[in-house]
Amino acid sequence: MKLNVHYFNQIEQTTKTIEVRLNDEKRRVLHVGDTIVFSNTEDNRLLITKITKLDIHKTFESLFTSAPTAAFGIDENGNLPDMYQFYSKIDEEKYGVVGIHVSEITTSTTQDITVAAYNQDLSSYQAKLPPDEVVEKTIDHIIPYLDKQHPILEIGSGTGRDADYLEKNGFQVIRTEVANSFISFQQSKGKKISSYNVLLQTYTPPQHAILMNGVFVHFTENEAEQALNNCYKSLEKNGYLCINTKEGNTEELVTNMAIPRFMKKWPKEKLTTLIQKADLTIIETKLSDDGEWRIYILKK
Repeated sequence: MKLNVHYFNQIEQTTKTIEVRLNDEKRRVLHVGDTIVFSNTEDNRLLITKITKLDIHKTFESLFTSAPTAAFGIDENGNLPDMYQFYSKIDEEKYGVVGIHVSEITTSTTQDITVAAYNQDLSSYQAKLPPDEVVEKTIDHIIPYLDKQHPILEIGSGTGRDADYLEKNGFQVIRTEVANSFISFQQSKGKKISSYNVLLQTYTPPQHAILMNGVFVHFTENEAEQALNNCYKSLEKNGYLCINTKEGNTEELVTNMAIPRFMKKWPKEKLTTLIQKADLTIIETKLSDDGEWRIYILKK
Protein backbone atom coordinates (compact mmCIF):
# COMPACT_ATOMS: atom_id res chain seq x y z
CA MET A 1 0.00 0.00 0.00
CA LYS A 2 1.30 3.45 -0.91
CA LEU A 3 1.46 6.28 1.64
CA ASN A 4 2.58 9.87 1.33
CA VAL A 5 5.67 10.73 3.33
CA HIS A 6 3.73 12.50 6.12
CA TYR A 7 1.70 9.45 7.14
CA PHE A 8 4.52 7.03 6.28
CA ASN A 9 6.72 8.78 8.85
CA GLN A 10 4.00 8.54 11.49
CA ILE A 11 3.76 4.77 11.04
CA GLU A 12 7.55 4.49 11.16
CA GLN A 13 7.54 6.45 14.43
CA THR A 14 4.67 4.22 15.70
CA THR A 15 2.40 7.18 16.47
CA LYS A 16 0.05 6.08 13.67
CA THR A 17 -0.95 2.44 14.20
CA ILE A 18 -4.20 2.26 12.21
CA GLU A 19 -4.42 2.62 8.44
CA VAL A 20 -7.89 3.64 7.24
CA ARG A 21 -9.27 2.35 3.94
CA LEU A 22 -12.55 1.47 2.26
CA ASN A 23 -13.52 -2.11 3.03
CA ASP A 24 -13.60 -2.89 -0.69
CA GLU A 25 -12.71 -6.10 -2.53
CA LYS A 26 -8.96 -5.60 -2.03
CA ARG A 27 -9.27 -5.09 1.72
CA ARG A 28 -11.74 -7.95 2.24
CA VAL A 29 -9.03 -10.51 1.47
CA LEU A 30 -6.92 -9.28 4.41
CA HIS A 31 -6.57 -11.36 7.58
CA VAL A 32 -5.05 -10.83 11.01
CA GLY A 33 -1.42 -11.99 10.82
CA ASP A 34 -0.97 -10.95 7.15
CA THR A 35 1.99 -8.79 6.17
CA ILE A 36 1.45 -5.33 4.70
CA VAL A 37 4.30 -3.45 3.05
CA PHE A 38 3.78 0.32 2.99
CA SER A 39 5.78 2.18 0.34
CA ASN A 40 6.77 5.83 0.61
CA THR A 41 5.55 7.72 -2.45
CA GLU A 42 8.60 10.03 -2.38
CA ASP A 43 11.47 7.52 -2.20
CA ASN A 44 12.24 3.80 -2.08
CA ARG A 45 11.67 3.27 1.65
CA LEU A 46 9.36 0.49 2.81
CA LEU A 47 7.70 -0.36 6.11
CA ILE A 48 7.02 -4.05 6.68
CA THR A 49 4.17 -4.53 9.17
CA LYS A 50 1.86 -7.20 10.57
CA ILE A 51 -1.94 -6.88 10.82
CA THR A 52 -3.07 -7.27 14.43
CA LYS A 53 -6.74 -6.32 14.03
CA LEU A 54 -9.29 -5.46 11.33
CA ASP A 55 -11.91 -3.04 12.69
CA ILE A 56 -14.88 -2.79 10.30
CA HIS A 57 -17.38 0.11 10.49
CA LYS A 58 -20.14 1.54 8.32
CA THR A 59 -18.66 5.06 8.23
CA PHE A 60 -15.37 6.87 8.70
CA GLU A 61 -16.98 8.92 11.46
CA SER A 62 -17.83 5.77 13.40
CA LEU A 63 -14.35 4.30 12.90
CA PHE A 64 -12.65 7.50 14.09
CA THR A 65 -14.43 7.27 17.45
CA SER A 66 -13.05 3.76 18.11
CA ALA A 67 -9.49 4.76 19.05
CA PRO A 68 -7.40 7.83 20.01
CA THR A 69 -7.11 10.38 17.21
CA ALA A 70 -3.32 10.10 16.80
CA ALA A 71 -3.58 6.36 16.13
CA PHE A 72 -5.22 7.13 12.76
CA GLY A 73 -2.57 9.64 11.75
CA ILE A 74 -3.01 13.38 11.89
CA ASP A 75 -2.39 16.09 9.31
CA GLU A 76 -0.02 19.06 9.65
CA ASN A 77 -2.65 20.91 11.74
CA GLY A 78 -3.19 18.01 14.15
CA ASN A 79 -6.51 16.99 12.62
CA LEU A 80 -7.78 13.67 11.33
CA PRO A 81 -7.41 13.31 7.55
CA ASP A 82 -10.40 14.21 5.40
CA MET A 83 -11.14 10.77 3.92
CA TYR A 84 -13.51 12.28 1.37
CA GLN A 85 -10.43 13.64 -0.43
CA PHE A 86 -9.76 10.04 -1.39
CA TYR A 87 -13.13 8.28 -1.34
CA SER A 88 -16.69 9.28 -2.18
CA LYS A 89 -19.61 9.01 0.23
CA ILE A 90 -21.26 6.70 -2.29
CA ASP A 91 -18.34 4.25 -1.98
CA GLU A 92 -18.37 4.63 1.79
CA GLU A 93 -22.04 3.59 1.86
CA LYS A 94 -21.42 0.76 -0.63
CA TYR A 95 -18.39 -0.87 1.02
CA GLY A 96 -18.11 0.40 4.56
CA VAL A 97 -14.67 1.17 6.00
CA VAL A 98 -11.92 -0.70 7.81
CA GLY A 99 -9.26 0.28 10.32
CA ILE A 100 -6.19 -1.87 9.71
CA HIS A 101 -4.25 -2.12 12.98
CA VAL A 102 -0.52 -2.80 12.41
CA SER A 103 2.53 -3.55 14.55
CA GLU A 104 6.01 -5.14 14.29
CA ILE A 105 7.17 -2.29 12.06
CA THR A 106 10.44 -2.85 10.22
CA THR A 107 12.04 -0.25 7.94
CA SER A 108 13.58 -1.40 4.67
CA THR A 109 14.13 -0.26 1.06
CA THR A 110 12.98 -1.71 -2.23
CA GLN A 111 16.55 -2.71 -3.03
CA ASP A 112 17.13 -4.34 0.37
CA ILE A 113 14.03 -6.49 0.07
CA THR A 114 14.79 -7.46 -3.54
CA VAL A 115 18.39 -8.43 -2.81
CA ALA A 116 17.17 -10.43 0.20
CA ALA A 117 14.81 -12.33 -2.10
CA TYR A 118 17.67 -13.37 -4.39
CA ASN A 119 19.94 -14.21 -1.47
CA GLN A 120 17.36 -16.44 0.21
CA ASP A 121 15.59 -18.05 -2.75
CA LEU A 122 17.94 -18.32 -5.72
CA SER A 123 16.44 -21.67 -6.77
CA SER A 124 12.99 -20.12 -7.38
CA TYR A 125 14.57 -17.44 -9.56
CA GLN A 126 16.51 -20.00 -11.58
CA ALA A 127 13.34 -21.99 -12.18
CA LYS A 128 11.73 -18.92 -13.77
CA LEU A 129 14.58 -18.03 -16.15
CA PRO A 130 13.66 -17.77 -19.84
CA PRO A 131 15.24 -20.18 -22.35
CA ASP A 132 18.82 -19.49 -23.46
CA GLU A 133 17.68 -18.52 -26.95
CA VAL A 134 15.66 -15.60 -25.55
CA VAL A 135 18.73 -14.27 -23.72
CA GLU A 136 20.93 -14.80 -26.76
CA LYS A 137 18.54 -12.92 -29.05
CA THR A 138 18.74 -9.88 -26.76
CA ILE A 139 22.55 -10.00 -26.64
CA ASP A 140 22.76 -10.50 -30.42
CA HIS A 141 20.99 -7.16 -30.86
CA ILE A 142 23.49 -5.43 -28.58
CA ILE A 143 26.67 -7.02 -29.98
CA PRO A 144 27.04 -4.66 -33.00
CA TYR A 145 27.61 -1.77 -30.57
CA LEU A 146 30.36 -3.58 -28.66
CA ASP A 147 34.09 -3.75 -29.35
CA LYS A 148 36.13 -6.88 -28.69
CA GLN A 149 39.15 -4.67 -27.95
CA HIS A 150 37.44 -3.31 -24.82
CA PRO A 151 35.94 -5.20 -21.87
CA ILE A 152 32.20 -4.88 -21.13
CA LEU A 153 31.20 -3.90 -17.61
CA GLU A 154 28.16 -6.03 -16.74
CA ILE A 155 26.09 -4.62 -13.87
CA GLY A 156 23.76 -7.22 -12.39
CA SER A 157 25.41 -10.32 -13.82
CA GLY A 158 22.97 -12.70 -12.12
CA THR A 159 23.66 -16.33 -12.97
CA GLY A 160 26.14 -15.23 -15.64
CA ARG A 161 24.30 -16.32 -18.78
CA ASP A 162 24.77 -13.00 -20.59
CA ALA A 163 28.48 -12.93 -19.78
CA ASP A 164 28.91 -16.57 -20.78
CA TYR A 165 27.34 -15.91 -24.18
CA LEU A 166 29.38 -12.74 -24.74
CA GLU A 167 32.60 -14.55 -23.86
CA LYS A 168 31.64 -17.39 -26.19
CA ASN A 169 31.48 -14.75 -28.93
CA GLY A 170 34.95 -13.42 -28.17
CA PHE A 171 34.20 -10.52 -25.80
CA GLN A 172 35.74 -9.76 -22.42
CA VAL A 173 33.28 -9.22 -19.56
CA ILE A 174 33.77 -7.63 -16.14
CA ARG A 175 31.09 -9.37 -14.08
CA THR A 176 29.59 -7.49 -11.11
CA GLU A 177 26.68 -8.17 -8.76
CA VAL A 178 25.03 -6.82 -5.62
CA ALA A 179 23.46 -10.11 -4.43
CA ASN A 180 25.86 -12.45 -2.63
CA SER A 181 23.94 -15.52 -3.84
CA PHE A 182 24.73 -14.71 -7.47
CA ILE A 183 28.37 -14.00 -6.63
CA SER A 184 28.73 -17.34 -4.85
CA PHE A 185 26.92 -19.18 -7.67
CA GLN A 186 29.24 -17.81 -10.36
CA GLN A 187 32.33 -18.37 -8.24
CA SER A 188 31.28 -22.02 -7.84
CA LYS A 189 31.41 -22.18 -11.67
CA GLY A 190 34.96 -20.82 -11.65
CA LYS A 191 33.97 -17.31 -12.79
CA LYS A 192 35.62 -14.11 -11.62
CA ILE A 193 33.01 -11.68 -10.31
CA SER A 194 33.07 -8.71 -7.92
CA SER A 195 30.57 -6.94 -5.68
CA TYR A 196 29.41 -3.59 -7.06
CA ASN A 197 26.32 -1.44 -6.37
CA VAL A 198 25.65 1.08 -9.14
CA LEU A 199 23.32 3.03 -6.84
CA LEU A 200 26.13 3.83 -4.41
CA GLN A 201 29.26 4.35 -6.49
CA THR A 202 30.81 4.86 -9.89
CA TYR A 203 33.05 2.23 -11.44
CA THR A 204 36.71 3.03 -12.00
CA PRO A 205 38.44 3.15 -14.34
CA PRO A 206 35.73 4.28 -16.80
CA GLN A 207 34.73 1.62 -19.32
CA HIS A 208 33.93 1.63 -23.04
CA ALA A 209 30.65 -0.29 -22.62
CA ILE A 210 28.21 -1.13 -19.81
CA LEU A 211 25.49 -3.78 -19.96
CA MET A 212 22.46 -3.81 -17.64
CA ASN A 213 20.06 -6.57 -18.68
CA GLY A 214 17.00 -6.96 -16.45
CA VAL A 215 18.30 -4.60 -13.74
CA PHE A 216 16.13 -1.50 -14.18
CA VAL A 217 13.03 -3.58 -13.39
CA HIS A 218 14.14 -3.40 -9.74
CA PHE A 219 14.71 0.38 -9.60
CA THR A 220 12.36 3.08 -8.38
CA GLU A 221 12.40 6.33 -10.33
CA ASN A 222 14.89 7.91 -7.90
CA GLU A 223 17.14 4.84 -8.08
CA ALA A 224 17.01 4.77 -11.89
CA GLU A 225 18.11 8.41 -11.98
CA GLN A 226 21.01 7.65 -9.63
CA ALA A 227 22.02 4.57 -11.65
CA LEU A 228 22.03 6.50 -14.93
CA ASN A 229 24.15 9.28 -13.40
CA ASN A 230 26.68 6.77 -12.05
CA CYS A 231 26.76 4.91 -15.36
CA TYR A 232 27.47 8.18 -17.14
CA LYS A 233 30.46 8.77 -14.84
CA SER A 234 31.59 5.15 -15.32
CA LEU A 235 31.72 5.45 -19.12
CA GLU A 236 34.52 6.68 -21.34
CA LYS A 237 33.67 9.45 -23.79
CA ASN A 238 31.69 7.93 -26.69
CA GLY A 239 31.09 4.82 -24.58
CA TYR A 240 27.87 2.79 -24.79
CA LEU A 241 25.31 1.89 -22.13
CA CYS A 242 22.97 -0.99 -23.06
CA ILE A 243 19.80 -1.44 -20.99
CA ASN A 244 17.10 -4.07 -21.37
CA THR A 245 14.05 -3.54 -19.15
CA LYS A 246 10.33 -4.29 -18.96
CA GLU A 247 7.94 -2.06 -20.88
CA GLY A 248 4.78 -0.77 -19.19
CA ASN A 249 3.64 1.55 -16.43
CA THR A 250 3.28 -0.40 -13.17
CA GLU A 251 5.27 -1.04 -10.02
CA GLU A 252 4.60 -3.68 -7.40
CA LEU A 253 6.04 -6.15 -4.95
CA VAL A 254 5.74 -9.52 -6.68
CA THR A 255 5.41 -12.55 -4.43
CA ASN A 256 6.50 -15.48 -6.61
CA MET A 257 9.60 -16.08 -4.46
CA ALA A 258 10.04 -16.66 -0.72
CA ILE A 259 10.43 -12.90 -0.17
CA PRO A 260 8.72 -10.23 -2.32
CA ARG A 261 10.74 -8.44 -5.01
CA PHE A 262 10.18 -4.89 -6.21
CA MET A 263 9.35 -4.88 -9.93
CA LYS A 264 8.76 -1.85 -12.13
CA LYS A 265 7.67 -1.69 -15.75
CA TRP A 266 8.92 1.46 -17.43
CA PRO A 267 6.94 3.62 -19.86
CA LYS A 268 9.25 4.62 -22.70
CA GLU A 269 8.52 8.33 -22.20
CA LYS A 270 9.49 8.31 -18.51
CA LEU A 271 12.73 6.39 -18.96
CA THR A 272 13.63 8.53 -21.97
CA THR A 273 13.26 11.65 -19.81
CA LEU A 274 15.62 10.22 -17.15
CA ILE A 275 18.12 9.17 -19.83
CA GLN A 276 18.19 12.65 -21.32
CA LYS A 277 18.49 14.19 -17.86
CA ALA A 278 21.63 12.08 -17.33
CA ASP A 279 23.08 13.62 -20.54
CA LEU A 280 23.06 10.29 -22.39
CA THR A 281 22.01 10.05 -26.04
CA ILE A 282 19.59 7.39 -27.25
CA ILE A 283 21.05 5.69 -30.33
CA GLU A 284 18.32 3.08 -30.67
CA THR A 285 15.42 1.46 -28.83
CA LYS A 286 13.77 -1.82 -29.79
CA LEU A 287 10.74 -3.60 -28.35
CA SER A 288 10.94 -7.38 -27.97
CA ASP A 289 8.74 -9.58 -30.16
CA ASP A 290 6.32 -10.22 -27.28
CA GLY A 291 6.15 -6.50 -26.42
CA GLU A 292 7.28 -7.06 -22.83
CA TRP A 293 10.89 -5.82 -22.92
CA ARG A 294 12.65 -2.85 -24.52
CA ILE A 295 16.34 -2.49 -25.34
CA TYR A 296 17.90 0.98 -25.04
CA ILE A 297 21.27 1.64 -26.69
CA LEU A 298 22.72 4.83 -25.18
CA LYS A 299 25.91 6.77 -25.85
CA LYS A 300 27.91 9.22 -23.76
